Amino acid sequence: MNKILTILFLTLIITGSCTVEFVPEFIEEKPFLVVDGMITDQNEAYRIQLSWSYPLNTPPGNYPIYGFTVSVTDDAGNRFPFTDIGGGIHVSDPASFRGVPGRKYVLHLEGNSHMYESEEMEMVPVPPVDSVYAEVEDNEFWHPGEITRGMQVYADTRDPSDRCRFFRWEFEETWEFKLPWDYFKIVNRVCWKSAVSDNINIKSTSGLAGSSVYRQPILFISTETDRLMRKYSLLLKQYSLNEKEFIYWDNLRKTTEEVGGLYDIVPSSVGSNIICTDDPSNKVLGFFRVSAVATSR
Repeated sequence: MNKILTILFLTLIITGSCTVEFVPEFIEEKPFLVVDGMITDQNEAYRIQLSWSYPLNTPPGNYPIYGFTVSVTDDAGNRFPFTDIGGGIHVSDPASFRGVPGRKYVLHLEGNSHMYESEEMEMVPVPPVDSVYAEVEDNEFWHPGEITRGMQVYADTRDPSDRCRFFRWEFEETWEFKLPWDYFKIVNRVCWKSAVSDNINIKSTSGLAGSSVYRQPILFISTETDRLMRKYSLLLKQYSLNEKEFIYWDNLRKTTEEVGGLYDIVPSSVGSNIICTDDPSNKVLGFFRVSAVATSR
C-alpha cells in the first residue's frame, strides 16, 4: 500500500511540474476600416458608421474614425452627401434622400489617404406582411432536455411578382409590467419595458415555385417571463434582400451561431462588399446594406 501511495504522489508531482503556460504567437495586423450602414425606402435619416478594428491585445470597443467624407450615388446619376455628426457617424438628409425600390446604390468613402467604394446594391421591392400571429406551444429547445410552454410568434408573407426572393426579419417588443411591491413613495407602479431582436432571422425562397413564406418563426415568448401578464406589443420589420446581402447574413449567422461543437463551422472573417479602390490589399470589414421595409404590429 505504501508503495502505491508513493507512486501516486510522484506521479502528481511530475504531472504538476510539466504544466506550462502556452502563449500562442500571432501576427499583429494593422487596423481595418469597419463599415456599418444601411439605406431603406423609409422616410428617415440613414446612418453610416465608420470605425477601426482593434488589435487582439487591446480591450474591445468602438474606435471611431474622423476626417472621412461619405456619400451615396444611384443608377440615375444622383449623389447624396452624408453629414459627419461625430464619433464616426454620418447621416443623410431625409428631405433630399429617400431610397427607391428598384434603384441601385453605391457607397463612396474618402479618408485616411484612401478611397473606398461598395458594390452596386439593388433595393429589391418588399411585399407587405400578410399576417403576424401567435400560438401556444411546448418548446423543446428553449431549455435543452426540457419542455417549456409559451407563445410562438409566426409571420406569413408572399410576393405575387416573385421579385423578392430573400427576406430578413427584426422586431421591437414592448410590454407593461407592475412593480410587485407596495411602497408609499412610489406614485406610479405601472411601467413599460422594450427590447429588440438580437438574432439573425433570414429566409430564401429561391428554390420554390413562388415567393411565399408560411409560418416563419419570429419569437418564442416563454411563460417564465412577465411579458404576457398585462399588455404586450410586437412591431415586426420585414426587409427585402438581394442575393449578395442574403449570402452575407447567412455567413454571419453561421459564424456567430453555429460554433462550439466538434463538427460546427470554423469561425472566420465574413466577406465585405466594400473595397479600397486605390489599394485592393487594404482590407475592409462590414457591409453596405440596401433594403425596402414592410412593417406590421
